Amino acid sequence: MEALSLLRQCTMARKTVREEKDYYVFGHRRVPKDTPTAWKSQVQSEYYSLKQLVILLEHADAPMVTYIAACTSKGVKWVASIEKADVLAYLRGQTDDAAQIDKTAAPPSSERANKRSHNELQKGMTDTEMREAKKAHAQRLENRGGGGSRAGLLSGQDPLLSRGEGTGIGGISQDKLLELRAKRLSHKRNTIVSVGDDAADNPVDPKFLGADKMIVAKILANEMSISDRNSVLRKEGKSFRFALEYYNQVRRKEKDQARENVDGYGKRKTRADREARQSGSGRGGTISASGGRGGSGGGAGGGGDLAGATPVIIVPTVPTSLVTLYNATDFLQDGNFIPTMDKKSKSERKPSEIMIERVNSQGKKMKFRVIDNATRLHPKEWKACVCVLVQGAAWQFKGWEWDQPVTLFQNVLGVHMKFDDVRVNDKVSQWNVRVLEINKHKRHLDKGALLEFWRLLDEFMLLNKPEMMT
Repeated sequence: MEALSLLRQCTMARKTVREEKDYYVFGHRRVPKDTPTAWKSQVQSEYYSLKQLVILLEHADAPMVTYIAACTSKGVKWVASIEKADVLAYLRGQTDDAAQIDKTAAPPSSERANKRSHNELQKGMTDTEMREAKKAHAQRLENRGGGGSRAGLLSGQDPLLSRGEGTGIGGISQDKLLELRAKRLSHKRNTIVSVGDDAADNPVDPKFLGADKMIVAKILANEMSISDRNSVLRKEGKSFRFALEYYNQVRRKEKDQARENVDGYGKRKTRADREARQSGSGRGGTISASGGRGGSGGGAGGGGDLAGATPVIIVPTVPTSLVTLYNATDFLQDGNFIPTMDKKSKSERKPSEIMIERVNSQGKKMKFRVIDNATRLHPKEWKACVCVLVQGAAWQFKGWEWDQPVTLFQNVLGVHMKFDDVRVNDKVSQWNVRVLEINKHKRHLDKGALLEFWRLLDEFMLLNKPEMMT
């Protein structure tokens, strides 16, 4: 951590780091700019160079955008924003230590130092000296294999065998001792590398070691160290345009698929939409005045199991809507419009649902169930749903069986009620709904709006769900 300590001492003494080409000068010492420091980034998993930290100090008080631009212009990575405060605090002497400082393992040498050591090694040996050193080293390894000791053993130099011919230890003959000793030496050579007496007499030539390091340095210089994906992408001479083209191709395919699964209003099609499209519902049917489709099979509701079912009308939950559960009975049954806020001001409690009774256009007395929480409806009850009073926001249909306007208003009658002096909502004008106007002040006109509502609903039910009308 010598480079880091020099920079910290210079910063704490409020001295400016002087530059000389590719070096930083600290007093009488010149340090290469690319020298790695002991500060290891936890984000980039590599040591910050001296140049990175100097640039950080120069732009310590500048905005992050300005600092990143300076690093980019000088061709270095910037210090991660989450580590910036810790690095500056240590260099300024505000903290004495940091967990990111690696005190145990020395950081890798700078590229300049590697080049300098490589040039020094090239001066070590000529090719002829290298070949001779290799031969001497090979001979030395061969002698260490035990051949010399074997010769000495057979020549009678072993002290155990120097007692004379025919004598031995413990009654064992010399031939038997020779055989046992040979086996022991063979086992020793195969398990433990022994250093013979010739190691001191014939040491390894230092020039040979230097030449060997030179070869290793040449190999390492031609290798590319892959630390992360960014270093691979920054490799000079490499073009990854094919990857970009492949990515764009995949993105185009995903957009095409997404476009097929979205209706005309930017909403994702539901499972009911896909099933209706696959079954061909609505094809060849009759379009009613309300936009519903009728066919020979019972219309949008489908099936003859609706006979005797109670029709369902869904009203908005928002109190700013003209018709809610507070005033649905007054308007839909009695033809008297009373604003919701007036009903709430009288501390009237909102019912969970209400029942409306009326005689339809066929002369049959019917009951209609009016609710505002459609998420509680079962699938069979959804088939009995005949009308939705539209507030004007698509989120009103969230969580419904048909949660898209296109599909919803193919199965039920959509009605939007508004005051006569209010402009129609832009979204509502794009939906397949009927608009009914209520006069804000003339209450005697409410009956006309009510009759128009029931006329539209009777027409829709006759064309799409006739079994519910008889």
